[in-house]
Amino acid sequence: MEAENIINLFRDDLKEFFDFDERLDLISSGGKFENKTYRVWLTDIKGEYLTLAPAENSVIIKELSYEQAAVYSRISAIFNPHLEAVYCVLERMGRFISINEFIKAPECLNYEQCSISLEEAVTRLKRFSERDALIFICQLCEGIEALHKINLSHNDISPKNILLTDAPAWGQEISPVPPASDNIWVKLIDFDISREQKAWNHNVTTVMGTTPYAAPEILDFRHPTDRADIYSLGCILYYMLTGQSPKDADLTAYQKQYGKNTMRIINRCTASYEHRYRNMVELKSDALRGVRMADSRLPKWLRFFPGFRSGTYWKMGIASCYYFYLFMSIFPYFSFSGILVTFFLGMFVLILFNLLHLEYYLPKNGRFKSAYPAPAAILRLAAAVLCFCAACIILLYFP
Repeated sequence: MEAENIINLFRDDLKEFFDFDERLDLISSGGKFENKTYRVWLTDIKGEYLTLAPAENSVIIKELSYEQAAVYSRISAIFNPHLEAVYCVLERMGRFISINEFIKAPECLNYEQCSISLEEAVTRLKRFSERDALIFICQLCEGIEALHKINLSHNDISPKNILLTDAPAWGQEISPVPPASDNIWVKLIDFDISREQKAWNHNVTTVMGTTPYAAPEILDFRHPTDRADIYSLGCILYYMLTGQSPKDADLTAYQKQYGKNTMRIINRCTASYEHRYRNMVELKSDALRGVRMADSRLPKWLRFFPGFRSGTYWKMGIASCYYFYLFMSIFPYFSFSGILVTFFLGMFVLILFNLLHLEYYLPKNGRFKSAYPAPAAILRLAAAVLCFCAACIILLYFP
């Protein structure tokens, strides 16, 4: 069926809201689903329906397959400010279209085109700051988390499918994540190969996703899960910082340029399936910590210590008292017992807050931690308590 005939098929449903004679631009004439062509158009809403947002007059009309229509219908029932909004899905004579949000480029970038993808932005700006890259990851986590809540995985998170736009004035009211420099937000688009989540080892017959950013299990004909999206986010973070995918570059080459927290996020996202973040909440928590560390006015070396990493005043107050006690415990005579007390109380902090990161040096520990998170946390807590008890015993019996 020709493009004009498909639009004509839905004309009676849409003519009240859109003037196709005034504007109907074909912006994509090729699809990637089952080797069939699915077109995408840009059109404008009639002025009488734009009383609340007169500048937001453009929408995207997408031709969909039956399988895509089912996915887009589920997405149309939710809203998240970091996902492309799907307003509705229409069906006539076995053909489907969706009406989606058109995402305008941020005004601050003075971009000559109407919209700008992350790929185009990195090509133009070369790379993002560490803070902005982590903020964008937090925003994408919020959007993808909304997809995962309806049991869908995106499966094609790539720089082409992430668009930059202006942050709305109400943005901070609904999200703890701040906008990046110049009040920029990102939105994830293109749900054409999104799928319902199944077991990670469930076989499929086709390979999906964009290869430099797709998880190994997808490329190995395994069914995508939420951890496939986590892998892609690690690749996206690395891409924003370096302009490359970690599949195309050596991770160790940039370790000294960026904070340990950021490199740990990339490493954990792109690790094997068992060692990745278990969900978007964990990933977003670490990314937000990195944003707070970047915003902190404290010296970089001080932000390594627990209590000072988040910049929260009450935590820093408690931490200051604790570290002062550690320092004073070896005075005034530098006694052997004082050194032991300092050692065990120091190990208490290192183990309790997992600052040793043994999973990166002992793969078996990492596999156990991923497979049995609750027992691993109990063991870590028990080891920390033993160190604290050892310090107390030394204080009581060896003053």
